[in-house]
Parts: sequence; structure tokens; C-alpha cells
Amino acid sequence: MHVAPLPPERLRTVCDPSSLGFSSTAEIDDADVGFIHARAIGAIRLGLDIEGPGYNLFVLGDTGSGRHDIVARLQENQRHRGAPPADWCYVWNFAQASQPRLLRLPCGRGAGFRSDMERFVEELMPAIGAVFESDDYRNRIEALQEDAKQREEAALRTLGDEAQKLGIALLRTPHGFAFLPMKDAESTLSQDEFEKLPEARQKELGDNIKLLHERMHRLMGGDFPRWRRELQNRIRDAGRDALGVTVRHMIEELKPAYADLPEVSAHLDAVLQDIIASGESLHAAPHADEDADTVTYSGTITVQRYLVNLLVENPADGTRPVVCEDHPTLQNLVGRIDHLVHMGTLVSNFTLIRAGALHRANGGFLVVDAVKLLSQPFAWEGLKRALKSGRLRIESLSELIGVTGSVQLEPEPLPLDLKVILIGERLIYYLLTQYDPEFAPLFRINADMESEIVRTQENTAAYARLIAGRARHEALPPLSAAAVARLIDDAARQAGDAERLSARTQALDDRLREAARFATAAGSPQIEREHVEAALTAHRQRHERIRLHYQQEIQRGQLLVDTDGEHVGQVNGLAVIPLGEDSFAHPVRITATVRVGEGEVIDIEREAVRSTPRAC
Repeated sequence: MHVAPLPPERLRTVCDPSSLGFSSTAEIDDADVGFIHARAIGAIRLGLDIEGPGYNLFVLGDTGSGRHDIVARLQENQRHRGAPPADWCYVWNFAQASQPRLLRLPCGRGAGFRSDMERFVEELMPAIGAVFESDDYRNRIEALQEDAKQREEAALRTLGDEAQKLGIALLRTPHGFAFLPMKDAESTLSQDEFEKLPEARQKELGDNIKLLHERMHRLMGGDFPRWRRELQNRIRDAGRDALGVTVRHMIEELKPAYADLPEVSAHLDAVLQDIIASGESLHAAPHADEDADTVTYSGTITVQRYLVNLLVENPADGTRPVVCEDHPTLQNLVGRIDHLVHMGTLVSNFTLIRAGALHRANGGFLVVDAVKLLSQPFAWEGLKRALKSGRLRIESLSELIGVTGSVQLEPEPLPLDLKVILIGERLIYYLLTQYDPEFAPLFRINADMESEIVRTQENTAAYARLIAGRARHEALPPLSAAAVARLIDDAARQAGDAERLSARTQALDDRLREAARFATAAGSPQIEREHVEAALTAHRQRHERIRLHYQQEIQRGQLLVDTDGEHVGQVNGLAVIPLGEDSFAHPVRITATVRVGEGEVIDIEREAVRSTPRAC
């Protein structure tokens, strides 16, 4: 059989510049890349519109297909739709200091609440100092102390009068109080004089002294300590009353701005009650302008605990957040709790709680590359836990691996409501679908980007408008029709099919920028075909080292390639090697071996089983 040789012009389909219908891209409108990925864009829009658990997205596609740009554009359209996100704050928990409370505020109001509490704390210490140093407070305390002193002296005086009636004197000594028999109104009996008294009188005086000692013991051991505790309580109540008037006025000034937020109002009431209850301790605590390092949930009481940790702040216009996490470690996703070294010990408090990407994206969208997420220890499992439970709990790596040796803060979990969009290769998606049973219920929508499109006349015209739009987006010079045609031919080459065009817009953008550089160097007002050719040649030259090495080895005879004659069972072929951003082919020898078989049909993988007909 004679096989006609294939002419070189049949090896590829060349785009005719005259068929494009323009001479320069300045004459045509832009085309959106959506015409290439219509199916995937429809899936992304569906996933973004559906509200419900599990309707997160996985965007599949080749690297350089413009996946991130398409997702970002569609998210931008969704940012102004739906419920506005909330601001989230952590505050001190007065009931359980190791479990900071979470407060939810309407978007845009968290910053104001934080500023109000900072100003409140700045004004609180001077106000407390003014209360405890005021003349009214000091006069009241002095009056209470004087009353207590008079009460004790009156009790001692009464006891002394009763002792004097019994012929016994009450004396104050350096070692305390003593009872001695009286000789007359001015003196007491000596030991010798006492022993000269009749035994009955001695016994009577001894019994009376014993009774008086018992009464003195009851005063010193019971009544006086009780009265002093009562005095301390009265002093404390006086301080609370004086402090309550001032602080209550300061709190009441804050409350009207948050009258519509019951949780914030309740927190302000708790702040007021805590300040009143801790008045003396706050007065003796460090000043508010000192570093917050000493503010621990088990340490000294300071006014710093009345501050607000604004964890997440959103704009007041209600725009939903879009967060692209480029380094999705567990801590960067779920947040972390920082620690400080205080007196040789690691300490923490609610002001050291830091937000993660899930916190910042709550109420909106989180975009993560699947490969980066799966390559980080514990990150994938942490993300799944948060999505399944609908609550975001801050987890530390030391806690997960069980090496923590101190009491940890346990912040209140954050209610989670967001869309997670994973972007990755098709292989990753299918591996997760096959081997992770929790993946499919959490990522119900998959958007599969196109790798190439059919090279029809309509698609070619749309591709030309796409090239024009990409050039305008990059602020590049316009392209001539011949330059556009050459880029279309290169897109077909990248697709590896004369009837297809590659959908990898990243490679297209690279060639446009490089061609624009050659056009600028040549002083041309637009990008011509020769500039595109120069860019393609430069790109090929950057990747041709190994290709040239193969050719040199063939020329040196290290690789034998027979091009003349015939040989049974051998033909020459080409092996295509994809290498980075380019590919090349080199000749290889293809051989076939024939041997005597056993009468069975054999394919390249295994021996086929041939069924034997049976007689009916």
C-alpha cells in the first residue's frame, strides 16, 4: 500500500487575520473569559446563591486557567448581597476568667465600642483616685473609725467601772490589760498586802478577777474582732457607695449608644458591679497606663480587664468580607492565643486572642488553595471540624498534640456562617471524593473549569475579543489582526489540537506582556505579529536547553536514530516531553516482538479469557 506524504501545511491550521474582521483590537469590544467557562461559572453562582450547610465550593481546573480571577469577580458581585456580617469582640468574663465572653455587634460598631471602653478605662483610674481622696469620703471614713474607737473604749470603760465596784482596778500595760485588787481609789494592793487579807477576801477578789478576765477575753477575742470586721464592711460599703455614684454616672453615659444591644448593656452592668465590688483593689492596683502584661485571668485586678478585644471588624456599609488565605496553617485558619512572659511564667489574657482567616471571613467568603491547605499539619481536619459544627473554636497545636503544661484560655466559640471555596487540581478533588467520606457533604458544589474550547468561527472571534480585553486590562498597546491571529495559533498549539484553543489565560497574559515589551523597544504604537513572534521565540529559547541536548546527542551518535532502510518490527516515532511551561519531542525507536502463542488472544495488559462454546 502506498501512503501519500502529509504536506507541512497540513500539520496545523493557520488563522487568517482577514477573517477576524478588524485591523486592530482598538476597534473591537472586550470579551469576558466567562464564555470559555460557562458551565463552571454557572456552578459557582449556584454555590454562592444557596444558603445552607455544606454548600461550599471546590473549583477544579488547570493551573493558569484564571480560576482565582473568575472566583474573585463572582464573589465581588455577591459581597453586597445577603445579610451584613457582624463585628465580634472578646471581653472579660467576670464569672469565669479563663473563659472570655464573645459579644456580637452590628457591622461597623465594634470599633466604636472598643474606643468607648478605652476612653472609659483611661478616665476610670483618675475617677477612682478622686473618690478615695475626696474630703467627703475621708471624713466619712474617719467618722466610722472614730465611732468604732469610741465603741471599744466605752466597752473597756464599762468593764473598768464594774471592776472598780468590785474593788478591782483595770490597768493598761505595755503587754495588754491587767486586773489588780485596789487598796484605795488611787492605788492597788501589793503582793504582801494581798496575802495579809483574810482568806475569804482573797478568794472573793480572786473569783472576781477570774470573771473579769473572762469578760475581757470575750471582748478581745470576740466582740472587738467582730466590731472591726463590721468597721471594714462599713468602710468597704462607704467606698462602694462613693465609687458607685461616680462610676454609675460614667456607665450611664455609655449605655444610650448601645441600648439596642442587650448583650453589650449586660456587659456594661457587669463592669459596673465589678468596679463597685473591687473598688479598694482597683485603687491599690497598677495605673491604667501601665503595660497590660500583668493582666492575667489569675493575677492582679487591674482596670485593663474592662477593655475590649475587637476580634473582627467589618465596614459599616455591610459589605461581606472576602478573605484569601495564602498560608493556611491551623493557627492562621482558626486563630491563636498569644502568650507573654511575666516573672518567668507564660501568661495570657483575652486581649491576646488573635483572629484567624475563618474569623475574618465569617459572614462572607474564604478562598484557599487546596494543595496549600492539605500540606499543613492539622489544618484540613481543623477546617472540617469548624464547618461540621458551625462553631469556630480556637485550637492550639500544643493542645492538639498534648504537650501543654499550663492552664489555657478557653474563649467562647464563634458561630460560623461563611462560604469556603477551595481551588485545586482535578486529581486532588477526585482523591478527596474517593478517600475522605467527610469531603462530599461539606463541599457539595464542584465547578470544573475548561482546559480548552472548540475552535469554531464564533469561538475564534470571541477569543480575539478576549485577547483585546486582556491587553486593555493590563494597559498594553492594542494588537494588530496579524498579532491576534498568531496568538490564536499559539493557543491551538498549547491545546495540542488544531481544532481546539487552550483556555490557559495566564500563558496568554505572559505572551501579551512580553510582546508589548518588544513593541515598546521597537517604538511601535501597537503590537504587531513580529513582536508576538519575538515573544514566542524568546519563550522557546528559555526552555530549549534539554531539547538542544537531545539533538546534540543524536548528532554525536550517542542516540542512534536510523532514517534510511527498513527493519522488521521497528519504526521511528516521536515522544513528547512536557517540561515546565513548554514541551518538545524527540525521536524514539518503537519495536514489536512476535512469538508463538498458545492460541489465546493477548492484549498489552493481560491475557484475555476466551470462552469456549458449549453444546446445548
